[in-house]
Amino acid sequence: DYERINLRICSWNAAAQSPFDCSDDIARKWLGLNDGLEDLLVISLQEIVDLNARSFISSGTVSNTNQSQSALDQWIRFIQRLLPREYKLVHSSAMIGLGLILFCRDVIKGTLSSISDDAVKTGLGGLHGNKGGLVWRSFIYDCPVAFVACHLAAGQSAVNERNNDTATILRTATLSEASESRKDPFAFETGNTGTRLFDHSVIFIAGDLNYRIEMDRQECLNKIFEGNLGELQEKDQLNLQMKRKDLLLSRFKETEGSPKFLPTYKYERGTIDRFDSSEKARVPAWCDRILFYAKKKEIVQMRGYESIPEATLSDHKPIFAVFELKCRRKKK
Repeated sequence: DYERINLRICSWNAAAQSPFDCSDDIARKWLGLNDGLEDLLVISLQEIVDLNARSFISSGTVSNTNQSQSALDQWIRFIQRLLPREYKLVHSSAMIGLGLILFCRDVIKGTLSSISDDAVKTGLGGLHGNKGGLVWRSFIYDCPVAFVACHLAAGQSAVNERNNDTATILRTATLSEASESRKDPFAFETGNTGTRLFDHSVIFIAGDLNYRIEMDRQECLNKIFEGNLGELQEKDQLNLQMKRKDLLLSRFKETEGSPKFLPTYKYERGTIDRFDSSEKARVPAWCDRILFYAKKKEIVQMRGYESIPEATLSDHKPIFAVFELKCRRKKK
């Protein structure tokens, strides 16, 4: 038998801003509280604290980690204040600047099992948690699903570094052996026990992947103002990398034709549509993305994928995607 589960994945690079400076209307739209309730709510946050080099030099790893946990706790309190009581917090984890939060409705909480999590650092050659991924896994009914919140290497030209970050997270994340694999020989591929990400039926990636658009800034702005997103997508670094069969990224999908919304980076904070006018004059880009992998394509159906352009808290726009999961369930 199969059960259909609705889930919403939200991602936002918060630029070290307090969530309590975000309007409730923006937050409710991002979390989908005006659209009917999803069964599972997954939230990936990046830069919940300031990641500039000076902060790393002036305070140690423990201090930075504690600061990030404190910032994540603020986000949890902010979100819990808005959520209906039927949502329960089932997981939260933090790395330096990176956070992963999961809520689920009471109606499916009892279906979660074999829960495990991990953190993979990729910053400074794997020594620092300013970049990397947070991983959480659970069976939903009898379907093993994994979520990855990540923040990859920055910079217009750092494509290979981003590819390496992704590969490191996907290859080295290590989860505990799933108890369900001992009960059900078909839980994973023969012989697997759920310790690796690609053991799972479904994997979601959400975060600031930092892939840019390979185009002159003024030309990019012209295309945006003309509404010509198709040409921008052809120059989008992530689209190009996902076509490379030698990369693990090629196993993932985003949407048919990639994002239909405007680039989510980089805006002047406090503005709806004014792109970066600093000396660095960064090229607009779809840094913020949500990807998914499914062993069988019929398991996952994407129902929506949008940004919230009217959000002005950060220099990034928040994004969200809504999915329907077809979860296997033992017959009663």
